[in-house]
Amino acid sequence: MKMKLIISNCLYVVLFMGLFVVRLNAQNTFVRFYNGIPTGGIPYCVESTTDGGYLIGGYNGQLDSFNVINMQVRKVDANGNEIWKREDNVRGWDMVHDIVINEDHTFYEACELGFKPGLCKRDTDGTLRWAKVYTTNDTSGTFFSIIKATDGNLVMVGGITPDSIPDINILVQKTDTEGNIIWRRIIPQTMSGAASSIIETFDSSYLITGYTQNDYPNIYNATTQQFFLLKIEGDGTIDYYKTYGDTAKGADAQSIAQSPNGDILIAGSFTDITPNSNEAAFYTLDDTGKLIHTYFDTIDHQNFFTTCKIHNGDLYLLERVGKNQNNDSSTDIKVIKYALSTNTIVFENLFQIIGVQGPADMLVNNDGSIIIAFTQSDTGACYVCTGLAKLDSSGCVTDWCYTGVSIIEGEPTVTVFPNPFNNELMIEPEDVPKGTIIELYNLTGALVKPPISVTGTDKTEIDTKELPNGFYLLNVQYKTFRKVYKLIKMYN
Repeated sequence: MKMKLIISNCLYVVLFMGLFVVRLNAQNTFVRFYNGIPTGGIPYCVESTTDGGYLIGGYNGQLDSFNVINMQVRKVDANGNEIWKREDNVRGWDMVHDIVINEDHTFYEACELGFKPGLCKRDTDGTLRWAKVYTTNDTSGTFFSIIKATDGNLVMVGGITPDSIPDINILVQKTDTEGNIIWRRIIPQTMSGAASSIIETFDSSYLITGYTQNDYPNIYNATTQQFFLLKIEGDGTIDYYKTYGDTAKGADAQSIAQSPNGDILIAGSFTDITPNSNEAAFYTLDDTGKLIHTYFDTIDHQNFFTTCKIHNGDLYLLERVGKNQNNDSSTDIKVIKYALSTNTIVFENLFQIIGVQGPADMLVNNDGSIIIAFTQSDTGACYVCTGLAKLDSSGCVTDWCYTGVSIIEGEPTVTVFPNPFNNELMIEPEDVPKGTIIELYNLTGALVKPPISVTGTDKTEIDTKELPNGFYLLNVQYKTFRKVYKLIKMYN
């Protein structure tokens, strides 16, 4: 089942392509940039701190240089203002890929230290307490993801190339809080593969995903690339290892989560036959690893999901869209909120920031606001800087919000316009099934128009002359499917 996308521009109430979006709340939002010429920074991860701020991890260096690269971590406050920045070099080519924070506010970093898997611990002010490397001089690799397990130990995943063999193998390692290895598992690959994300399950085992392929390092065009799911018990026992995807094409996994009902959710990409063509792909599996559903986003030819998160029972997806709506060299950032309980998309928003080269990571705050770390390239230069954006709970940030509606095939699809509206609303169904009902409510929950039954492609006009200015909700209902459109009346 594929997702079919309709995109619209919503610079608050400015319309693009004739669809709709309205912002209904006014939470504090921001877009911040850190670093710039002559130095740059690329973020890989963002984590929230107990004081309401955020830690951003990555590295500092030039895109076109293989000189010294410093691992970089930055602390910002709740409004994105920088409090401190730390840059350290342990082995010449160092990067922070993921962060996990302790109860005492110290934190660990899953790293690449001189092309080798590394683990670092920092004090609350970012001072590097220690750094450990876990390979010999004959091996290379990295850690991409880390968690602190319920037993208090650390589990990290990535890739490793042992004993000068060109194949990259999947690496899973558990250590105590001082970085001492408890157990290590290496999953051999025919050609190459690496683990990109790990979570702890409800039964205290670990679910790990990533890619396995035959064409490293060209992971997006590998002819036999697949994504995998690995389940490991707390003591290191491998429960199962399964691969997925069309071996004539390619599949990749970047992030993993678990829904409240135990389903396994994996976000990544799917490589089609067309060269250099990727569709953002999202996979749902049951707790045994059986593939249940696959969703694709085909808005552009170079898309992939980078992050999936579960918050209050809802799924959040962060996506890199390969070419923005202005068709320049930048990429767009897309955020999707999906209500798992009703199988409906709450919002799907695009963000266009000049020079953005892709989103890195996302988190969801307790109030539903969203934090996104991204890379921004300075126009005309090879240097890059770290960006951080805060979206409100409706998925918008001032002056950067493009939004639209995703429709699942087989469910009723309608277009509603204009928005803002005045004397009438037009409803254009797209072959909706018989029994689809449309209702218009105000924000107090009162029904302001009698329910309307729509079928097929028959257009419907709703007379709204007598309605006062303000915000309204248009409800489209078919059996258990429900979609809500946010509208505004103006000009009275």
